[in-house]
Amino acid sequence: MGYIDASTKQRLRERWQVAVVTRLKENMNLVPPFETPTQAACPQGQPLRWLGYESSQLGLSQVFLNSLRLTWTMCLLADAAVLLRYCRQYAPGHAEPIAQVFRNMRRELAPQRGQERETWLQVLRIGDVALVGVPAEFFTQLGLDLKNRSPFRHTYIAELANDWIGYLPNREGHKLGGCQCWTGTHSYAEPGTGERMVDEAVAMLQELAR
Repeated sequence: MGYIDASTKQRLRERWQVAVVTRLKENMNLVPPFETPTQAACPQGQPLRWLGYESSQLGLSQVFLNSLRLTWTMCLLADAAVLLRYCRQYAPGHAEPIAQVFRNMRRELAPQRGQERETWLQVLRIGDVALVGVPAEFFTQLGLDLKNRSPFRHTYIAELANDWIGYLPNREGHKLGGCQCWTGTHSYAEPGTGERMVDEAVAMLQELAR
């Protein structure tokens, strides 16, 4: 789930009669369900409740969901030897070309090692249903942990929401290794970032549940 352009939003509203909720920026025009920058109305009469936000923390104009700016760190794991052994075992005829692809990606990423970046987490409540937007390709165990800890009866997770910071393994995934865990332009957040996202998302859900 990521950015949706205006024409696609219109088709969704007309075909399925649904509201596409997004952050409202200065250069956006007000369209249904927005009546004013802080008010939305449902044509079918379903009440919509303003969830609020901390403007000093978020630096956004208007949102209809709780958001959090999260800092994460670029990482370059020293697992080249592990990668080569794995490829020699499972792809013996292609081990060296595969390893070279990862060497090239790590060479490209090396100047960014240790840099801190910012991304977004978002949660939305609709009755007893909660939606969580994560900016990565979340490993399944992270999603299950989030759902099990959520205070809501139903919790759904949307990947690739508002940003993309690559594959996001859990710590156990990093230990086991594999293409989605080895450092490259597709996987570069430090180990533990996934667990931090789960902790922050659960805290945001608990806030909405009050």
